[in-house]
Amino acid sequence: DGRVQAGEFFMEALVDGTGWVWAIPLHDGTLSVGVVVHSTRFRELRAQLGGAEEVYRHGLARAPQVTAMLAAATCTGRVHTWQDFSYIADRFAGPGFRLVGDAAAFIDPLFSSGVHMAMLGGLSAAATVAAELRGEVAPDTAAHFHDRCVRKAYTRFAVIVAGMYKQIRR
Repeated sequence: DGRVQAGEFFMEALVDGTGWVWAIPLHDGTLSVGVVVHSTRFRELRAQLGGAEEVYRHGLARAPQVTAMLAAATCTGRVHTWQDFSYIADRFAGPGFRLVGDAAAFIDPLFSSGVHMAMLGGLSAAATVAAELRGEVAPDTAAHFHDRCVRKAYTRFAVIVAGMYKQIRR
């Protein structure tokens, strides 16, 4: 219904299906609002409308609930653009460390994979560290297992996300 709920993240798909908008309450009482569109669409809109600010306003106009949230709001900053927040670590394990969740990789905020991948990585990290501490496997073997486990999971997820985006763009 377009009302801000204290501390709650809000996401809305654009009514024309070209992207989505987030609204994230911040610690200082402000609301971070962003518009996400495919890079090709962004370039088209920027050429058509004149700049990033215009693309942002264009996106907000296609998000009626977020627009309702912002009805009495004042913009406190300027529009910024970023591309591809995705990253995958070169290594997920080594002497004295295991990477899990968003520390290991971040593929896509739309599909909210972070918790699932953190749990899978946490399970692998716990199992390999415990096996190493009990002397059941060598440290390099435990680290290699965790690295393979996490890399395989993120690779599979990245392939799924790429396929989903391809379908969404159609």
